[in-house]
Amino acid sequence: MLTVGDICTRSPRVTTPEASLAQAAKVMWEGDCGMLPVIDAERKVIGVISDRDVALALAVRGAKAHEAKVREAMGTRVVSCRAEEPIGAALSRLAKFQVRRLPVVSAGGVIEGILSIADAISSSGRFMGEKGQDLTGDAIVRVLQAIGESPDAKKTLQIPGKR
Repeated sequence: MLTVGDICTRSPRVTTPEASLAQAAKVMWEGDCGMLPVIDAERKVIGVISDRDVALALAVRGAKAHEAKVREAMGTRVVSCRAEEPIGAALSRLAKFQVRRLPVVSAGGVIEGILSIADAISSSGRFMGEKGQDLTGDAIVRVLQAIGESPDAKKTLQIPGKR
């Protein structure tokens, strides 16, 4: 059985709630990644921030990237998976929650990796046959169709002075 741990990216880039949006954007740029897990002092995932979150927060709020904090723009609804989980279950979660990436966490919520739809696509050719039975082209297409049905973040931005 193919697991999340077989294909996920280990040792992912992360950020903290007190980092500036500029710092988070720099980490994303340098790591060529579109989402960062937001972690606390124990490396437990407490949120996520995407490149889209950064762009929208700055555009809507008119703040300067080096002054605005990750905590002001991060999403706190974290959908995650475990390394030992079957890949089919994780693909279903990507589709259900219409997200492109899942933090991979330990039983205690500590960050261990990131599973992205790109990981699934790039790994699909390597794991054909019995071990990769859940990682098929059809499964990936279903996830992409589900993601495409609506935006990947359904969070309400708080605009100062507006309700």
